[in-house]
Amino acid sequence: MLPAGSGPRHLVLIEDFLVVACELSAELWLGRRVDDGGWSEVQRVPASAVDSDDPIAPSALRADGNQVFVANRGAGTISVFDLDLGSGRLIPLTEFPGGGSTPRDLVVHPDGLWVANQTNHLISVFSRPTLPPERAHFEFPSPSPACIVLGPR
Repeated sequence: MLPAGSGPRHLVLIEDFLVVACELSAELWLGRRVDDGGWSEVQRVPASAVDSDDPIAPSALRADGNQVFVANRGAGTISVFDLDLGSGRLIPLTEFPGGGSTPRDLVVHPDGLWVANQTNHLISVFSRPTLPPERAHFEFPSPSPACIVLGPR
């Protein structure tokens, strides 16, 4: 069971681990599968290391292999963690500006990291694997983007 007041919003499953973005507590909750089919808490880590006057709320969560990407509203950042399967720990790798004030969604793609910045009406695309990037590889306007879906090429 997740802690009271955590506000689970999104989750990803990586092997026998469950990572949950907790919107109200601004944390990532990491659980390990137990024999009865449930989950046991392993770790809780802040979704962002930024000191912000605005409340920080993780608004999107994606996994790419053992890496976990989190869009943080309030901080305006993307955090990247490595899930160490041996130790069962989330290890912060980097955190960088998402290209706008309210990163609402993100898509991890082999060619880039796509970020929907809702309040400044902008989609930012960052090159991979050069994370953390100095700046977005390219950007384009989009009215209040809240979700990104990439179709087949």
